[in-house]
Amino acid sequence: MNDLENKKDLATILKEAERRKEIIEEVSKLIKEWPELELPEQVNRRNSILAAIPLLVEQDRKSCIRHLATAGVVALREGLEKVKKYAKDLGIDKEDAPLVNYAPNLAIITPAQDFIGNVAFVTVPVKILIDNKMELVNYLITSERQKIRLSDDELLKMSFYSERKPSSTPRWSDKSIESFINSYGVASIAEVFNDIYQLCKRYIDFGNDLWAKYNALWIMGTYFHRIFETYPYVHLNGDMESGKTKTLTFTAWLSFNGELTFTSSSSYVVRVIHHNHSTCCIDEAERLKGSDDQDSQLLIAMYNSGYKKGSYCGKAEQNDRNGQWIPRKFEAYSPKMFASIRGLEASLSSRCVPIIMLKTGNKEIKNRELDSNNKDFQEIRDKLYQVMLTYYFLVSVEYKQIRDEEILGREWELWRPILAIAKTIDRDNDGKFNLYNEMRNHALEVQKLKKEARLEETLTPKVLKVLKEALSAIICPYHPENFWPIADLAQFFKDSGEDEFAWLNDEKKHYKSRWIGDILRKAGIVDGRAKQMRIGDKNVKGFHISLEKIEERLKNYEI
Repeated sequence: MNDLENKKDLATILKEAERRKEIIEEVSKLIKEWPELELPEQVNRRNSILAAIPLLVEQDRKSCIRHLATAGVVALREGLEKVKKYAKDLGIDKEDAPLVNYAPNLAIITPAQDFIGNVAFVTVPVKILIDNKMELVNYLITSERQKIRLSDDELLKMSFYSERKPSSTPRWSDKSIESFINSYGVASIAEVFNDIYQLCKRYIDFGNDLWAKYNALWIMGTYFHRIFETYPYVHLNGDMESGKTKTLTFTAWLSFNGELTFTSSSSYVVRVIHHNHSTCCIDEAERLKGSDDQDSQLLIAMYNSGYKKGSYCGKAEQNDRNGQWIPRKFEAYSPKMFASIRGLEASLSSRCVPIIMLKTGNKEIKNRELDSNNKDFQEIRDKLYQVMLTYYFLVSVEYKQIRDEEILGREWELWRPILAIAKTIDRDNDGKFNLYNEMRNHALEVQKLKKEARLEETLTPKVLKVLKEALSAIICPYHPENFWPIADLAQFFKDSGEDEFAWLNDEKKHYKSRWIGDILRKAGIVDGRAKQMRIGDKNVKGFHISLEKIEERLKNYEI
């Protein structure tokens, strides 16, 4: 309490407290009655309330203004400024102590695509005339069929805040937008899936019809990807002229804010993902493998983390005003499809669903070129936007409820969104397509093939198998504590016939002991350094290795 308040008697303090209570009640009453009031009375009562609010303590002032702004009585910024002015006029606030505009209750929105509460949002550029010139202006379209010009003031009215500025090209036609806003009907999610699937088969020969269905589901999922915690990458791997670039182009034309980033700079890719949540289709991705230039390393880091929501990459930007370098974070999460002749980096490959592309023998499909003027692509995109804003809740429910006991770990992360969409489509058309069961069985097969490929590429399972076979064949070890000399362990690997261990036969290699210690520790069957034990009349270096421990570790590899 200040000196002035100390001099007030009890009656005055109680009277002021009562007045503050009355002001808060008047605010609540105005909010309730506001829609029914005539315009002159609205203005008079609003101004009367704003003139009285400075009598409240600062916390109550801001709370009342936020409630008034949410109800549409006054814009948040305008209300704060008026109360600040009235407070100065009354001598309540000093000139050098301005009212701080805190915004603790504003929700962060990513306007390009977001799902907040029970409402879906998407930003699209709309062609409008300004001074007889056509300009593209961003509008926020909601699942409640609202069309709101995207601006900081409009977001504040909805208690939202965003630092992202979408800048995509028009992909949803004005005619379809107006049709959706005016509730003229929406295509079913099953119908749109079939449209994409049939168009995909017309242009692309995957050699396996399940991949055509998967690609259709993946494209649809890009319109819901902000619902999911992860979204699978796709890797198109095949020889030249196997349809990889054609598949990337087809996918980019239909996916959410699709981008063909063949020659785009890292700065461009970073920003279209952060601001537009773009689906990135990346050709010749093997160029990233082994690259050590700064741009490639930034993209690899972004791609490695960007299959999971909440992943960011850091980048320093120069401030235009003072030239200082400021660290900034850019979100890396968005759908991505890669194409390459050779493989990808191991870490990036593990985040992908792999599709082997083969040269087609179907000359009709091979010679059928993609036509950007084909109206089918625009019509399907129009339907996809409408389906996104209509079916988002059902997809979200399926995603939260879906479970599986056989698809495990990262594979479950990658397949869960696709299976949720498949299940939504099955419910929409009474299981006519049987998509969920087809995709689940396909996922199990892909999981099996990936596991076999990893075992071929990973050294640890081979080390464990060699040791298990060798130790199982020996009845009695050198020592009751299962002690095995390094020389004997090296001989086990030499005798295995595995190419990975053939180098141990080279007598010029002098770091065999260190390598054996490293590989045993990596396999998780020994701890620490080699031990010395007396065997006969010699001190011998080796390790204590348990056959039970080896078998336990092999179970983790499901061998």
